[in-house]
Formats: sequence, structure tokens, C-alpha cells
Amino acid sequence: MGFTLLFSAMMALGVFFLVVGFVALGCFVAATVLSIVFFLRRKRRAMQGKRLGWLAAIPIALYAVSIPVLIFLAVAFFPGLYSSSDYESCMNAIVSHDEARLRCALESSDGSIALSGEGSYESLVWEAVSYNDAECLRVVLLWAESQGFAVDLNRPIPDPDRADEEEYVLLAAVQSPVVSCELLRVLLEFGADPDCSSVSGSGTTPLHWVARGLWSPDSSNAYACVDYTAGVIALLVDAGADAEVLDAQGLAPRDYFEQYLSDLAENGGISEADTDVVLNRVPL
Repeated sequence: MGFTLLFSAMMALGVFFLVVGFVALGCFVAATVLSIVFFLRRKRRAMQGKRLGWLAAIPIALYAVSIPVLIFLAVAFFPGLYSSSDYESCMNAIVSHDEARLRCALESSDGSIALSGEGSYESLVWEAVSYNDAECLRVVLLWAESQGFAVDLNRPIPDPDRADEEEYVLLAAVQSPVVSCELLRVLLEFGADPDCSSVSGSGTTPLHWVARGLWSPDSSNAYACVDYTAGVIALLVDAGADAEVLDAQGLAPRDYFEQYLSDLAENGGISEADTDVVLNRVPL
């Protein structure tokens, strides 16, 4: 009985909104037709010395009644027709590296963004990492935390562009073409485990990946790349990364770093003597 009454009430409400919508649409069409007719006949009326007078108020009144109703119905039932999603606004701010715009977009989202899944805080974290934007990353993490949706950086996050693939965000960060030390500091500050191991089962940790060698902002200079790589290694070790951990092949980060330096020396990027100097100052 109760379900029948509820269903009947919902049907009645639906019919009411449908009728109101058709009436508002009819008023809008009528106002438009009258406006066109009045416009086309303006010269004839002028020649006959006639004026619209109170007739001009008819289309104005019809517009005044119909437009607010149509806007209300569009907002209530078709929100996608009039604006982009809150997530999309946040994404555009990240792509533009606009921290202030991102903060405004998050504040206006009013709880519409979920913790995980498509169009979520986790996706925004991944995108901020992809665009190497430490400030936007911090804004997203802080805001999500304030909304009770703290992002767990120690569980794999799906790639928004390839939902069937996921990885620990710290590992994704060190695989960027030019690793941002500031971005890594933000991730570590918010609890990312420096010893996270790739979901691929390879046993690769951030330290293993970095030890293979990084590009630097001055990538044309091999010594600059070596110094940059050494600096990121030191950052991870200072954060607690295990320099002795072995991957699935039984190799430690130092093994990869030695191979990296050996390849550079073999190609003439650095001298043989400098490889020993670098190895002695890197905490591996």
C-alpha cells in the first residue's frame, strides 16, 4: 500500500513537471513568434502611425515566465547541458598549472568528487603527478583530507587514461621524464612509502627505478644528469628507502646505478675516474 502511494505520488510529480515544462516551452515559443511578427511589421505600423503600446508587454511577460522555469528544469534534470563537471574544472586547472584556480574549483565542488574511481580525488592526484605539479598535488591532497577523503598513497591508483592499469603513485612519479624533487617531497610528506614495490611483480622500488639514471633539467650534460640522479637517490634514502632491497632479478639499486655509470663512461659521457667518485658519495 505504502509503495503504491509513493509510486503514485512520484508519477503525479513527474506529470506535473512535464506539463509545466511544456507550458513554459509553449510560452517561450509564443513570445518568440510574437517578437518576430512585431519586428517584421514595424515599418507598416510606422507608416500607419500605429504603436504597439501595451502589446509589447505580452512577449516580455511570456519570456519572464518561461525562461526561469526552463532554466530551472534544465539545471534539475539535465545538468550536463549547461556546465562542465567539477572534476573537469579541477583537471583544467591542473593542466594549466593554476593552483589558485584549482583551489576555487575544489571549493565549489561541494562534495561532488569521490575518493576513488573515475573522476575522483585519486585521479586528480595521478594527474597532478603526471603534470609534475607539486603545488597542485598539495592542494588536492590537503582538500581531500579536509573533506574526509584522505588519499591513501600506499595503495595502487588506477591511471585515469588506462583504467585497467594501476601503480603506486610514488613509482609513477619517479618514472616521469624529468622527476620533480619537490613533487616527491610532497608525496613523502603525505605518507607515501619510499619502499613501495611495483604491482607488476618485478620487485622494482622507486630507488631501483631512479638508480637506472634520470634526465635532469640540463639533460644535454651527462654530469648534470648524474648529479640529479644522485640527489634524488639521496632524497629517497633520507626518507627511509631501503638501499639493500632486491628486485625479482636479485638486483639492488646499487647494481643498477653502477651499470648506469658504466654505460655513461663507455659512451664518453663521464670519465672512468669520476664513476668511483660518484659511487663513493651516493648512499647506496
